[in-house]
Amino acid sequence: MTGYAVLDLCGGRLNFISRRGGRKYIKNSVASAILQGGLFGIVGKFSSRYITAVVSGQALGGIFAALAEIASLCLGASSTISAFVYFMVANGMLLLSLAAYLILSRATWVYGFSVWMTFVVTLAMYPAVTVLVNSTDKGNNKPWNVFFTKFYKSVQILAYADDIDIVARSRRAMEDAFLNIEKAGRNMGLTINHSKTKYMACGKANLKNMPSSITIGRYDFERVDEFKYLGSTVTHSNDISYEIKQRLMAANRAYFALRKLLCSRILSRTTKITIYKTLIRPVLAYAAETWSLTKKDAGNLDAFERKILRKIIGPVFERGRWRRRYNNELYSIYKDPPIRRIVKAARLRWAGHMARMNDVEIPKRILNGNPGGQRSRGRPRIRWLDGVEEDICKMGYRNWKAVSQDRDNWRKIVEEAKVHNEL
Repeated sequence: MTGYAVLDLCGGRLNFISRRGGRKYIKNSVASAILQGGLFGIVGKFSSRYITAVVSGQALGGIFAALAEIASLCLGASSTISAFVYFMVANGMLLLSLAAYLILSRATWVYGFSVWMTFVVTLAMYPAVTVLVNSTDKGNNKPWNVFFTKFYKSVQILAYADDIDIVARSRRAMEDAFLNIEKAGRNMGLTINHSKTKYMACGKANLKNMPSSITIGRYDFERVDEFKYLGSTVTHSNDISYEIKQRLMAANRAYFALRKLLCSRILSRTTKITIYKTLIRPVLAYAAETWSLTKKDAGNLDAFERKILRKIIGPVFERGRWRRRYNNELYSIYKDPPIRRIVKAARLRWAGHMARMNDVEIPKRILNGNPGGQRSRGRPRIRWLDGVEEDICKMGYRNWKAVSQDRDNWRKIVEEAKVHNEL
């Protein structure tokens, strides 16, 4: 499946989707159930042949409505367009059923055909109305349909201040979302930053034949293979190693900016180590909670840290010559966990935080969710959850999700991970 993303659109707070309360939906459902029970009670007075036609027509009408809904999702149609299509289908089927009844009134199968048409009308009119309803009241102000509208819908919008990222399953859905945001922003006096807005296609599909730009309305956006959102680099192939390389480059720039201080003979070694831990290491480990750390990536992180520690601590004079300090000598003087353990401990801390979330929270559903599909051939890529489970297993714990429910105990486990020799 191929996805699209548009970022850095405009600033401001946009609310242009109206919602209806869930209590009214419950009342309507109860009334509908009572009405259906009464109708089926009346239908039970008819002949068995008519009852068979009713059941068959309802089954076929339900299949039709399901196929129409699947087609609407695949095409990425908006709720308004979907409702209009359902309404027109219902009208067309109603006219067709009336004509068929007049023409085929003497046929023996007229019952089944006309009843099927009737159920098609009802099952097309129902989503035509409910597709526009987005209920939000489910007690304690929890969304009624949060599982479907937040996790499986065709468009997701990530917004932080003036950085807006549209994630869509299809190009059409992305264009509709962009035009809606652009219209709402224009009404509020906001404009699109054309030069900063890009689009990226991602997925397993062949992306080489994708166009180099995309046109939406009066805008023409350049296609990119990666973009930076809130400080983290996102690539079209979801390559975490590339993000780690970007963090190493950013930390290296911070190191060279502070090199004079780290080489100064005025500052003490303790002060220099404090400078590294407060000004360089946070740049290196930014958003490390989300990394799928490979052995190569961990080795690169450790090598960068040891380079800075050797600059701070300096060489040792031994047997008439200067030599570089060994790794164990560096960390014995440093007296702090290596960067790889800092990253793994941060990852465990975030894993415990997600495990304690409510089941309706998006990070919790992503943690427990299964996207489906099959992995590609070859060695599978390391998943984030694989790294968490491997680390917690090396520490001798089982069923980490249950253990993490105790916040104080899990905090001790995170601190233990920083000094665990096998991590």
